[in-house]
Amino acid sequence: MRVGEIFGEGCFTTSADYAAAALVYQHGNIPDHYFQTFLWAKKAIDLGDSSHIQEMRDNKKLLAEGIDRYLVNSNQKQLFGTQFSKPSLDPKDCWCIEEVEKSFPEKKRHEYLNVNLNQILESLNKLNAQNPQCKVPTFCAKGFKPSPVGTIPGFW
Repeated sequence: MRVGEIFGEGCFTTSADYAAAALVYQHGNIPDHYFQTFLWAKKAIDLGDSSHIQEMRDNKKLLAEGIDRYLVNSNQKQLFGTQFSKPSLDPKDCWCIEEVEKSFPEKKRHEYLNVNLNQILESLNKLNAQNPQCKVPTFCAKGFKPSPVGTIPGFW
């Protein structure tokens, strides 16, 4: 709540201000918080200094995570593939990747995350490596709605 107040007071002026606010909202608890993450991460990117490559890369990753978290928590397929889940805390359960929108361009995923979907699936394999029954990375079967072009205004 305080971050929103600080924004309302006109105190956000730099890329770092917007990125810090986006990070707070990324850890919110409702879809609107995650959408706000996207908006503020986008503003941080727009204001950013392209000579600070790592900062730009971090802000792009934050944008991607915000979009994916928003979509998954709105029962829609994610775009980038950043959201994983596990059915329970039982160590025998396998991690799965939330469903991904197939029409989302791999080029855009690489632009924002610097990885492709196959590399993301390899990360899932590493999460499940200690569990012998989790041999093949799988997509979570939750029946999410598609996320076609137009789902994220101004982005996709």
